[in-house]
Amino acid sequence: MVDARSISVMIAEDESVTRMGLKFTLETFPDVSLVAECSDGLSVILQALVTKPNIILMDIGLPKIDGITAAAKVKEVLPGTKIILFTNKEDANLLRTALSAGCEGYCLKKMCGQDLHSAIRKVDAGKVFIAPELEAAFLSMERKIDKCVFSNALKDTAASPAPEVATVVSEAYEIEMVLGKGGMGMVYRGRHRATDRAVAIKILHPEFTNDPTVLRRFQQEADILSKFCHANLTSVSDYGRTKFGEPFMVMDFCQGRSLDSVIRARGVLDPQICLPLFLQVCSALQVIHEAGLVHRDVKPANIILSDDGEIKLVDFGLCKETAIVERALKLTNTGEVLGSPSYMSPEQCLGENLDARSDLYSVGMSLYEVLTGELPFQANTFYEMFKMQVQKEAPREPLIKAFVPAAIEDIVLKCLAKSPDARYQSAHDLAQALRQASLCLQDH
Repeated sequence: MVDARSISVMIAEDESVTRMGLKFTLETFPDVSLVAECSDGLSVILQALVTKPNIILMDIGLPKIDGITAAAKVKEVLPGTKIILFTNKEDANLLRTALSAGCEGYCLKKMCGQDLHSAIRKVDAGKVFIAPELEAAFLSMERKIDKCVFSNALKDTAASPAPEVATVVSEAYEIEMVLGKGGMGMVYRGRHRATDRAVAIKILHPEFTNDPTVLRRFQQEADILSKFCHANLTSVSDYGRTKFGEPFMVMDFCQGRSLDSVIRARGVLDPQICLPLFLQVCSALQVIHEAGLVHRDVKPANIILSDDGEIKLVDFGLCKETAIVERALKLTNTGEVLGSPSYMSPEQCLGENLDARSDLYSVGMSLYEVLTGELPFQANTFYEMFKMQVQKEAPREPLIKAFVPAAIEDIVLKCLAKSPDARYQSAHDLAQALRQASLCLQDH
Protein backbone atom coordinates (compact mmCIF):
# COMPACT_ATOMS: atom_id res chain seq x y z
CA MET A 1 0.00 0.00 0.00
CA VAL A 2 1.39 3.38 -1.03
CA ASP A 3 1.67 6.11 1.61
CA ALA A 4 -0.67 9.04 1.08
CA ARG A 5 2.20 11.42 1.67
CA SER A 6 4.21 12.35 -1.41
CA ILE A 7 8.01 12.38 -1.12
CA SER A 8 9.34 15.57 -2.70
CA VAL A 9 12.59 15.00 -4.58
CA MET A 10 15.14 17.30 -6.20
CA ILE A 11 17.42 15.92 -8.93
CA ALA A 12 20.96 17.29 -9.22
CA GLU A 13 22.78 15.91 -12.27
CA ASP A 14 24.89 17.77 -14.84
CA GLU A 15 24.41 15.28 -17.70
CA SER A 16 21.11 16.15 -19.37
CA VAL A 17 20.44 12.61 -20.63
CA THR A 18 20.95 11.08 -17.18
CA ARG A 19 18.86 13.82 -15.61
CA MET A 20 16.03 13.17 -18.04
CA GLY A 21 16.23 9.44 -17.37
CA LEU A 22 16.00 10.01 -13.63
CA LYS A 23 13.05 12.33 -14.14
CA PHE A 24 11.14 9.78 -16.21
CA THR A 25 11.97 7.03 -13.71
CA LEU A 26 10.70 9.00 -10.73
CA GLU A 27 7.53 10.01 -12.55
CA THR A 28 6.49 6.33 -12.66
CA PHE A 29 6.13 6.23 -8.86
CA PRO A 30 2.95 7.92 -7.54
CA ASP A 31 4.40 8.56 -4.07
CA VAL A 32 7.30 10.63 -5.45
CA SER A 33 7.01 14.21 -6.71
CA LEU A 34 9.82 16.02 -8.51
CA VAL A 35 10.06 19.61 -7.22
CA ALA A 36 13.26 20.83 -8.89
CA GLU A 37 16.18 19.79 -11.07
CA CYS A 38 19.65 21.31 -11.10
CA SER A 39 22.82 20.88 -13.14
CA ASP A 40 25.43 22.27 -10.72
CA GLY A 41 26.16 22.31 -7.01
CA LEU A 42 25.61 26.02 -6.46
CA SER A 43 22.09 25.76 -7.92
CA VAL A 44 21.40 22.85 -5.57
CA ILE A 45 22.08 24.98 -2.50
CA LEU A 46 19.84 27.87 -3.50
CA GLN A 47 17.09 25.74 -5.04
CA ALA A 48 16.99 23.66 -1.87
CA LEU A 49 16.45 26.79 0.22
CA VAL A 50 13.41 27.61 -1.90
CA THR A 51 11.82 24.19 -2.48
CA LYS A 52 12.89 22.46 0.78
CA PRO A 53 12.66 18.95 -0.69
CA ASN A 54 12.38 15.83 1.43
CA ILE A 55 15.21 14.25 -0.56
CA ILE A 56 17.93 15.47 -2.91
CA LEU A 57 19.19 12.88 -5.39
CA MET A 58 22.61 14.26 -6.33
CA ASP A 59 25.59 13.34 -8.48
CA ILE A 60 28.96 13.66 -6.75
CA GLY A 61 30.79 15.17 -9.72
CA LEU A 62 28.75 18.35 -10.15
CA PRO A 63 30.33 21.50 -11.61
CA LYS A 64 30.84 24.76 -9.64
CA ILE A 65 30.48 22.93 -6.29
CA ASP A 66 30.88 19.15 -6.01
CA GLY A 67 28.05 17.03 -4.64
CA ILE A 68 29.62 16.30 -1.26
CA THR A 69 30.40 19.97 -0.59
CA ALA A 70 26.90 20.96 -1.72
CA ALA A 71 25.43 18.29 0.56
CA ALA A 72 27.28 19.66 3.57
CA LYS A 73 26.16 23.22 2.78
CA VAL A 74 22.52 22.15 2.41
CA LYS A 75 22.71 20.27 5.70
CA GLU A 76 23.87 23.43 7.48
CA VAL A 77 20.59 25.20 6.72
CA LEU A 78 18.19 22.31 6.04
CA PRO A 79 19.19 19.51 8.40
CA GLY A 80 15.88 17.73 7.81
CA THR A 81 16.48 17.31 4.07
CA LYS A 82 17.83 13.85 3.26
CA ILE A 83 20.55 13.50 0.61
CA ILE A 84 21.28 10.50 -1.59
CA LEU A 85 24.45 10.63 -3.65
CA PHE A 86 24.00 9.02 -7.04
CA THR A 87 27.30 8.01 -8.63
CA ASN A 88 29.26 5.55 -10.76
CA LYS A 89 32.07 5.40 -8.21
CA GLU A 90 32.24 2.11 -6.31
CA ASP A 91 34.62 3.60 -3.76
CA ALA A 92 34.28 2.76 -0.06
CA ASN A 93 36.50 5.72 0.89
CA LEU A 94 34.23 8.09 -1.00
CA LEU A 95 31.23 6.45 0.66
CA ARG A 96 32.74 7.12 4.08
CA THR A 97 33.32 10.76 3.14
CA ALA A 98 29.73 11.08 1.90
CA LEU A 99 28.37 9.77 5.19
CA SER A 100 30.63 12.12 7.13
CA ALA A 101 29.18 15.05 5.17
CA GLY A 102 25.72 14.06 6.39
CA CYS A 103 24.43 12.14 3.36
CA GLU A 104 21.92 9.39 4.14
CA GLY A 105 22.27 7.40 0.93
CA TYR A 106 24.87 6.24 -1.58
CA CYS A 107 23.43 4.75 -4.77
CA LEU A 108 25.11 3.56 -7.95
CA LYS A 109 23.82 4.81 -11.29
CA LYS A 110 23.56 1.29 -12.65
CA MET A 111 20.77 0.40 -10.21
CA CYS A 112 17.30 -0.19 -11.62
CA GLY A 113 14.40 2.19 -11.10
CA GLN A 114 12.63 -0.02 -8.58
CA ASP A 115 15.76 -0.26 -6.43
CA LEU A 116 16.19 3.51 -6.60
CA HIS A 117 12.61 3.94 -5.45
CA SER A 118 13.27 1.55 -2.55
CA ALA A 119 16.34 3.56 -1.59
CA ILE A 120 14.33 6.80 -1.63
CA ARG A 121 11.63 5.32 0.57
CA LYS A 122 14.18 3.90 3.00
CA VAL A 123 16.04 7.18 3.36
CA ASP A 124 12.77 9.11 3.67
CA ALA A 125 11.87 6.80 6.57
CA GLY A 126 14.99 7.95 8.43
CA LYS A 127 17.28 5.08 7.54
CA VAL A 128 20.63 4.92 5.75
CA PHE A 129 20.93 3.28 2.32
CA ILE A 130 24.24 1.99 1.00
CA ALA A 131 24.64 0.36 -2.41
CA PRO A 132 24.81 -3.42 -1.78
CA GLU A 133 27.98 -3.62 -3.92
CA LEU A 134 29.81 -1.48 -1.35
CA GLU A 135 28.53 -2.87 1.95
CA ALA A 136 31.22 -5.56 2.28
CA ALA A 137 34.07 -3.20 1.36
CA PHE A 138 32.71 -0.55 3.71
CA LEU A 139 32.48 -2.96 6.64
CA SER A 140 35.99 -4.20 5.93
CA MET A 141 37.27 -0.64 6.00
CA GLU A 142 35.46 0.04 9.27
CA ARG A 143 37.21 -2.86 10.92
CA LYS A 144 40.58 -1.41 9.92
CA ILE A 145 39.89 2.07 11.28
CA ASP A 146 40.13 2.45 15.04
CA LYS A 147 36.41 2.33 15.81
CA CYS A 148 35.82 4.92 13.11
CA VAL A 149 33.13 7.51 13.81
CA PHE A 150 31.07 6.19 10.92
CA SER A 151 30.69 2.64 12.25
CA ASN A 152 27.00 3.16 13.09
CA ALA A 153 26.01 4.12 9.55
CA LEU A 154 24.80 0.63 8.63
CA LYS A 155 22.66 0.41 11.76
CA ASP A 156 20.12 2.91 10.41
CA THR A 157 20.68 5.36 13.23
CA ALA A 158 20.66 9.13 13.08
CA ALA A 159 22.90 9.45 16.12
CA SER A 160 25.74 11.95 15.87
CA PRO A 161 29.00 10.16 15.06
CA ALA A 162 31.26 10.30 18.10
CA PRO A 163 33.93 7.68 18.78
CA GLU A 164 33.81 6.15 22.25
CA VAL A 165 37.57 5.55 22.29
CA ALA A 166 40.32 7.86 21.20
CA THR A 167 41.87 7.53 17.75
CA VAL A 168 45.53 8.46 17.51
CA VAL A 169 46.45 11.13 14.96
CA SER A 170 50.14 11.34 14.04
CA GLU A 171 51.10 9.77 17.40
CA ALA A 172 50.87 13.16 19.14
CA TYR A 173 47.10 13.71 19.27
CA GLU A 174 43.98 11.74 20.15
CA ILE A 175 40.51 12.33 18.70
CA GLU A 176 37.75 12.49 21.30
CA MET A 177 34.61 13.58 19.46
CA VAL A 178 33.23 15.21 16.30
CA LEU A 179 32.79 18.99 16.42
CA GLY A 180 31.68 19.60 12.86
CA LYS A 181 31.69 18.27 9.33
CA GLY A 182 31.71 19.57 5.81
CA GLY A 183 32.31 18.60 2.22
CA MET A 184 36.08 19.06 2.49
CA GLY A 185 36.76 17.57 5.89
CA MET A 186 35.90 16.96 9.52
CA VAL A 187 36.72 18.92 12.66
CA TYR A 188 37.25 16.97 15.87
CA ARG A 189 37.89 17.80 19.47
CA GLY A 190 41.18 16.19 20.38
CA ARG A 191 43.88 16.17 23.01
CA HIS A 192 47.63 16.58 22.86
CA ARG A 193 48.89 13.35 24.40
CA ALA A 194 52.00 14.78 26.04
CA THR A 195 50.47 17.90 27.62
CA ASP A 196 46.81 16.79 27.92
CA ARG A 197 45.82 20.08 26.24
CA ALA A 198 42.45 20.21 24.44
CA VAL A 199 42.76 21.04 20.73
CA ALA A 200 40.63 21.15 17.59
CA ILE A 201 41.83 18.93 14.74
CA LYS A 202 40.71 19.54 11.17
CA ILE A 203 41.27 16.56 8.84
CA LEU A 204 40.88 16.67 5.07
CA HIS A 205 38.69 13.96 3.54
CA PRO A 206 40.68 11.10 1.91
CA GLU A 207 39.52 11.70 -1.67
CA PHE A 208 41.07 15.16 -1.65
CA THR A 209 44.56 14.05 -0.60
CA ASN A 210 45.74 14.01 -4.23
CA ASP A 211 43.82 17.08 -5.40
CA PRO A 212 46.44 19.85 -5.76
CA THR A 213 43.89 22.69 -5.65
CA VAL A 214 42.23 21.46 -2.46
CA LEU A 215 45.59 20.69 -0.88
CA ARG A 216 46.82 24.22 -1.63
CA ARG A 217 43.66 25.68 -0.14
CA PHE A 218 44.00 23.54 2.99
CA GLN A 219 47.69 24.40 3.30
CA GLN A 220 46.90 28.07 2.80
CA GLU A 221 44.38 28.05 5.64
CA ALA A 222 46.97 26.47 7.94
CA ASP A 223 49.63 28.98 6.85
CA ILE A 224 47.28 31.94 7.41
CA LEU A 225 46.12 30.87 10.86
CA SER A 226 49.63 30.01 12.02
CA LYS A 227 50.59 33.68 11.55
CA PHE A 228 48.04 35.11 13.96
CA CYS A 229 47.80 35.24 17.73
CA HIS A 230 44.57 37.08 18.46
CA ALA A 231 41.73 36.50 20.92
CA ASN A 232 39.12 36.42 18.15
CA LEU A 233 41.00 34.19 15.74
CA THR A 234 41.88 30.52 16.00
CA SER A 235 45.58 29.79 15.57
CA VAL A 236 47.21 26.70 14.08
CA SER A 237 49.92 25.05 16.15
CA ASP A 238 50.68 21.97 14.05
CA TYR A 239 50.24 20.55 10.57
CA GLY A 240 50.86 17.09 9.13
CA ARG A 241 49.29 13.88 7.84
CA THR A 242 47.42 11.13 9.66
CA LYS A 243 48.50 7.50 9.51
CA PHE A 244 45.98 7.11 6.65
CA GLY A 245 47.60 9.94 4.68
CA GLU A 246 44.97 12.68 5.19
CA PRO A 247 46.36 16.18 5.81
CA PHE A 248 45.40 17.67 9.17
CA MET A 249 45.91 20.88 11.11
CA VAL A 250 45.77 21.37 14.87
CA MET A 251 44.04 24.53 16.11
CA ASP A 252 42.99 26.18 19.34
CA PHE A 253 39.96 24.48 20.84
CA CYS A 254 37.03 26.89 21.18
CA GLN A 255 34.08 25.68 23.23
CA GLY A 256 30.92 27.26 21.88
CA ARG A 257 28.24 27.42 19.21
CA SER A 258 28.01 29.22 15.91
CA LEU A 259 26.09 32.46 15.91
CA ASP A 260 23.89 30.87 13.26
CA SER A 261 22.83 28.08 15.64
CA VAL A 262 22.32 30.60 18.45
CA ILE A 263 19.83 32.71 16.51
CA ARG A 264 18.07 29.61 15.22
CA ALA A 265 17.57 28.47 18.79
CA ARG A 266 16.87 31.85 20.44
CA GLY A 267 15.60 34.03 17.61
CA VAL A 268 16.92 37.53 16.99
CA LEU A 269 19.49 39.07 19.33
CA ASP A 270 18.98 42.32 21.17
CA PRO A 271 21.26 45.08 19.82
CA GLN A 272 22.90 45.48 23.24
CA ILE A 273 23.98 41.83 23.03
CA CYS A 274 24.72 41.92 19.31
CA LEU A 275 27.01 44.96 19.13
CA PRO A 276 29.75 43.66 21.46
CA LEU A 277 29.90 40.45 19.43
CA PHE A 278 30.35 42.27 16.14
CA LEU A 279 32.93 44.57 17.64
CA GLN A 280 34.96 41.40 18.17
CA VAL A 281 34.32 40.37 14.55
CA CYS A 282 35.67 43.76 13.48
CA SER A 283 38.71 43.28 15.68
CA ALA A 284 39.45 39.94 14.01
CA LEU A 285 38.91 41.37 10.53
CA GLN A 286 41.16 44.35 11.22
CA VAL A 287 44.05 41.98 11.94
CA ILE A 288 43.30 39.93 8.82
CA HIS A 289 42.97 42.95 6.57
CA GLU A 290 46.14 44.59 7.88
CA ALA A 291 47.94 41.40 6.84
CA GLY A 292 46.65 41.93 3.29
CA LEU A 293 44.00 39.19 3.45
CA VAL A 294 40.29 39.00 2.70
CA HIS A 295 38.24 36.36 4.53
CA ARG A 296 35.59 36.02 1.74
CA ASP A 297 33.12 33.96 3.79
CA VAL A 298 32.04 36.01 6.83
CA LYS A 299 28.62 34.77 8.01
CA PRO A 300 26.95 33.74 11.29
CA ALA A 301 27.89 30.09 10.73
CA ASN A 302 31.58 31.08 10.80
CA ILE A 303 31.30 33.14 14.00
CA ILE A 304 31.72 30.91 17.06
CA LEU A 305 30.35 32.23 20.35
CA SER A 306 31.69 30.89 23.65
CA ASP A 307 29.75 30.76 26.90
CA ASP A 308 31.65 33.78 28.22
CA GLY A 309 30.68 35.96 25.25
CA GLU A 310 33.96 35.73 23.33
CA ILE A 311 33.79 35.07 19.60
CA LYS A 312 36.14 33.35 17.19
CA LEU A 313 36.02 34.04 13.46
CA VAL A 314 36.69 30.71 11.73
CA ASP A 315 36.85 28.97 8.34
CA PHE A 316 39.61 30.60 6.32
CA GLY A 317 39.41 28.09 3.48
CA LEU A 318 38.51 30.83 0.99
CA CYS A 319 40.81 33.51 2.39
CA LYS A 320 42.97 35.20 -0.25
CA GLU A 321 45.83 37.65 -0.23
CA THR A 322 44.66 40.81 -1.96
CA ALA A 323 48.12 41.63 -3.35
CA ILE A 324 48.68 38.33 -5.15
CA VAL A 325 45.36 37.44 -6.77
CA GLU A 326 46.97 37.44 -10.19
CA ARG A 327 49.82 35.11 -9.29
CA ALA A 328 50.19 31.88 -11.24
CA LEU A 329 49.61 29.84 -8.10
CA LYS A 330 46.37 31.55 -7.10
CA LEU A 331 43.76 29.13 -5.76
CA THR A 332 40.89 30.01 -8.07
CA ASN A 333 40.60 30.87 -11.72
CA THR A 334 39.88 34.47 -12.69
CA GLY A 335 36.18 35.16 -12.29
CA GLU A 336 35.46 32.05 -10.22
CA VAL A 337 32.86 32.73 -7.55
CA LEU A 338 33.43 31.24 -4.09
CA GLY A 339 31.62 31.93 -0.85
CA SER A 340 28.07 31.82 0.52
CA PRO A 341 25.74 33.59 -1.98
CA SER A 342 23.39 35.03 0.65
CA TYR A 343 26.28 36.96 2.27
CA MET A 344 28.41 37.80 -0.78
CA SER A 345 29.19 41.36 -1.82
CA PRO A 346 28.18 42.56 -5.30
CA GLU A 347 31.82 42.53 -6.43
CA GLN A 348 32.26 39.00 -5.12
CA CYS A 349 29.15 37.86 -7.04
CA LEU A 350 30.68 39.35 -10.18
CA GLY A 351 33.96 37.52 -9.65
CA GLU A 352 35.95 40.75 -9.30
CA ASN A 353 39.08 41.27 -7.24
CA LEU A 354 38.18 41.91 -3.62
CA ASP A 355 39.45 44.04 -0.77
CA ALA A 356 38.52 44.47 2.90
CA ARG A 357 35.28 46.27 2.04
CA SER A 358 33.82 43.04 0.63
CA ASP A 359 34.11 41.44 4.08
CA LEU A 360 32.36 44.47 5.58
CA TYR A 361 29.41 43.88 3.24
CA SER A 362 29.22 40.32 4.60
CA VAL A 363 29.35 41.70 8.15
CA GLY A 364 26.38 43.90 7.24
CA MET A 365 24.46 40.89 5.94
CA SER A 366 25.25 38.98 9.13
CA LEU A 367 24.16 41.92 11.30
CA TYR A 368 20.92 42.23 9.32
CA GLU A 369 20.14 38.55 9.88
CA VAL A 370 21.03 38.50 13.57
CA LEU A 371 18.92 41.62 14.27
CA THR A 372 15.87 40.73 12.15
CA GLY A 373 15.90 36.94 11.92
CA GLU A 374 15.93 37.06 8.13
CA LEU A 375 18.15 37.90 5.18
CA PRO A 376 17.24 40.84 2.93
CA PHE A 377 17.20 38.82 -0.29
CA GLN A 378 15.41 35.56 -1.15
CA ALA A 379 15.76 33.96 -4.58
CA ASN A 380 14.76 30.84 -6.50
CA THR A 381 18.14 30.43 -8.22
CA PHE A 382 21.68 31.55 -7.54
CA TYR A 383 21.53 33.73 -10.66
CA GLU A 384 18.59 35.62 -9.13
CA MET A 385 20.43 35.86 -5.82
CA PHE A 386 23.52 37.29 -7.53
CA LYS A 387 21.35 39.77 -9.43
CA MET A 388 19.74 40.94 -6.19
CA GLN A 389 23.10 41.29 -4.48
CA VAL A 390 24.37 43.39 -7.38
CA GLN A 391 21.28 45.51 -8.11
CA LYS A 392 18.69 45.48 -5.33
CA GLU A 393 18.87 47.64 -2.22
CA ALA A 394 18.38 45.89 1.13
CA PRO A 395 14.90 46.72 2.50
CA ARG A 396 14.72 48.78 5.69
CA GLU A 397 11.27 47.44 6.71
CA PRO A 398 12.46 44.26 8.50
CA LEU A 399 14.84 46.38 10.58
CA ILE A 400 11.99 48.70 11.52
CA LYS A 401 9.66 45.79 12.40
CA ALA A 402 12.39 44.34 14.63
CA PHE A 403 12.62 47.73 16.46
CA VAL A 404 16.28 48.11 15.55
CA PRO A 405 17.43 51.59 16.63
CA ALA A 406 17.84 54.03 13.75
CA ALA A 407 21.57 54.49 14.38
CA ILE A 408 22.16 50.77 13.99
CA GLU A 409 19.90 50.63 10.91
CA ASP A 410 22.13 53.23 9.31
CA ILE A 411 25.25 51.22 10.12
CA VAL A 412 23.81 48.02 8.63
CA LEU A 413 22.62 49.71 5.47
CA LYS A 414 25.93 51.54 5.00
CA CYS A 415 27.71 48.18 5.17
CA LEU A 416 25.30 46.94 2.49
CA ALA A 417 25.94 49.77 0.04
CA LYS A 418 26.39 48.39 -3.48
CA SER A 419 29.49 50.49 -4.13
CA PRO A 420 32.50 49.65 -1.97
CA ASP A 421 33.31 53.37 -1.87
CA ALA A 422 29.99 54.05 -0.10
CA ARG A 423 30.67 51.53 2.69
CA TYR A 424 32.92 51.84 5.72
CA GLN A 425 36.43 51.76 4.35
CA SER A 426 37.94 49.59 7.07
CA ALA A 427 37.01 47.29 9.93
CA HIS A 428 38.37 49.98 12.25
CA ASP A 429 35.90 52.53 10.84
CA LEU A 430 33.00 50.11 11.26
CA ALA A 431 34.08 49.33 14.82
CA GLN A 432 34.11 53.05 15.63
CA ALA A 433 30.54 53.38 14.37
CA LEU A 434 29.42 50.33 16.39
CA ARG A 435 31.02 51.74 19.54
CA GLN A 436 29.27 55.07 19.05
CA ALA A 437 25.93 53.29 18.55
CA SER A 438 26.56 51.22 21.66
CA LEU A 439 27.14 54.38 23.72
CA CYS A 440 23.88 55.82 22.40
CA LEU A 441 22.02 52.68 23.51
CA GLN A 442 23.50 52.98 26.99
CA ASP A 443 22.40 56.62 27.24
CA HIS A 444 18.82 55.53 26.56
